[in-house]
Amino acid sequence: MGSHMAAVERTFAIGDLHGEAELLRRLVAAIAPQPTDRLIFLGDYLDRGPDASGTIQTLEALGQRCPCVFLLGNHDEEWLDLWDGARFTHCPFMPGARRVWDQHQGQVPPAIGHFLSKTQRTYEDGFAWYAHAGAQPGVIRISRRLS
Repeated sequence: MGSHMAAVERTFAIGDLHGEAELLRRLVAAIAPQPTDRLIFLGDYLDRGPDASGTIQTLEALGQRCPCVFLLGNHDEEWLDLWDGARFTHCPFMPGARRVWDQHQGQVPPAIGHFLSKTQRTYEDGFAWYAHAGAQPGVIRISRRLS
């Protein structure tokens, strides 16, 4: 996703968007990221909020404007467990997931699955180590649960 070579001046770590596209847009406007900034999103892009698709679209567009890192959250992992590479096979048993599923009449846009499949579990720069939650530096989870 957004990969730029400029020296990073500011880093922002942002977590748990949960489908709140409008709040994300307001946060980005307040930060006013520059090409020399890095935004690290700590996962949980879907569920609970009113606009999962808009959240993903906003993140993808932002990744084209400035360096972004997209980490995997537990909600994202639940969705990915049900992603077959082309579609979500059914709704995850996760708070808020039914709202996303029903908004799309069970046809959650593949762009969401493609975005989530590109997320990474952790990220480290010269200043910090980043993860969504429950991770231990140096311990890598090899595979996702099978559904």
